[in-house]
Amino acid sequence: MRLSGIDAPERSQSYGHASRRHLARMLFGKTVTIVTARTDRYGHQVGKVIVDQVDANLVQLRAGFAKRYKRYAHEQPVADRGPYAQAAADARKALRGLWHDAQPPPRAFRQARRNQAGPWVSGK
Repeated sequence: MRLSGIDAPERSQSYGHASRRHLARMLFGKTVTIVTARTDRYGHQVGKVIVDQVDANLVQLRAGFAKRYKRYAHEQPVADRGPYAQAAADARKALRGLWHDAQPPPRAFRQARRNQAGPWVSGK
């Protein structure tokens, strides 16, 4: 599953492990609700994770452990677009989490790794 509206750093990227730990602490041992938005081109479900009536995707943004995925903002419910944009802007302004260090966005990081690996490596 992929989290809608956000792009988290890869494990090998700065803050990748911290991002995963933050999300795991929030979800561990809890019952969650997944609001599925769509299926991506790789067959992964894309959706919003709700835990204790809180949008976990939005919490990741606020904490600075993910960037807003502007490319797919048009696929989000209209009611989510403003809060996600504001949370991302606030985290960036406060230099929280991954905003503390200058680094490429997760999408650019993945693309660079694929280009270095050569054309024979799948993008999956």
